[in-house]
Amino acid sequence: MFWLPILLVLIFVTIQAYAGEKGMALVSLITVLIHSVIVMVVFLEHDLLWMLIFLTLQMWALFVVTFFQRNRWRKFE
Repeated sequence: MFWLPILLVLIFVTIQAYAGEKGMALVSLITVLIHSVIVMVVFLEHDLLWMLIFLTLQMWALFVVTFFQRNRWRKFE
């Protein structure tokens, strides 16, 4: 069952990278929230939990970069 978390990360990172490229911060936030919930609920006892947590932190960093890219965050002020 080692392929399942890797497949999960590939799917969600692909969605989030597309959202980041297009500057869609809300889609990026929704994607990383859903991924975080899935990791904490489904993969809590998995052997590769440390890898999933590390990749989830990277996805959160990608969301922050998406939110603050090209001064788009100033629209929210």
